[in-house]
Amino acid sequence: MHQNNGIDYPPLKAFKSGDNASPRLRKVCNYASRLLLQGVQVADAIEILELCSNVRDLAIWGLHFGTDHEHPSHRLAQAIYSLSLQRLSSNLVECQSLESLAFDSFSFHHLPFLTHIDTFGLLNAVLWDALPHILSIPSLTHMAMSAKHGKDPVIFALKEKPSLLLIIKTYLAALDDLDEDADYMEDSRVVQIHVCELSKPGIAWVGDELWIAGEKKRREKEKKLNHMRNSDFIL
Repeated sequence: MHQNNGIDYPPLKAFKSGDNASPRLRKVCNYASRLLLQGVQVADAIEILELCSNVRDLAIWGLHFGTDHEHPSHRLAQAIYSLSLQRLSSNLVECQSLESLAFDSFSFHHLPFLTHIDTFGLLNAVLWDALPHILSIPSLTHMAMSAKHGKDPVIFALKEKPSLLLIIKTYLAALDDLDEDADYMEDSRVVQIHVCELSKPGIAWVGDELWIAGEKKRREKEKKLNHMRNSDFIL
């Protein structure tokens, strides 16, 4: 049994591609608004996505494309496009790149309602290829990217999409150096978070915690910058 907030939930039976979904699984999937798919076969991921029509917050990591040279990327993309996603955390573009698939096989313009996107898992070169397409999403207001990507993608994003409200630079280790001296850090919309600061760093990529922490830091930074500017004005 799995316990959550004092309520016991019997575990669902393991689901594999080709299985007939039980009525209970269909009911659970129909109510799901958040979904994390990690380390599963692409075929399994597609069938789960097709069952979860009401998901708004999706995280997809480390899908297994297999070795049979049959890449069901088009069907996977269509399953994602069918959702009215508001938040996406995924290295999907990188998976496709590693499988030698055309980048156009995943088109961000099919995600018009997306407001939050996390690109933490993308290689730097892949991020640069994807970034113009990501920034073309009309509703996008929040981004998270790895500190390993450096400052240039952040500066580019701020310039190309002034409507962005928050950019989070994520660090894996508390010992990593923060980029406090960079010019763009004077913008209160850019904050930095060590993943270890989150209460559940292993599943930080789905749900509110990363974004809530980022918004809190943005407000604190804005207050600090305003105080500094007011002090300079008085002097």
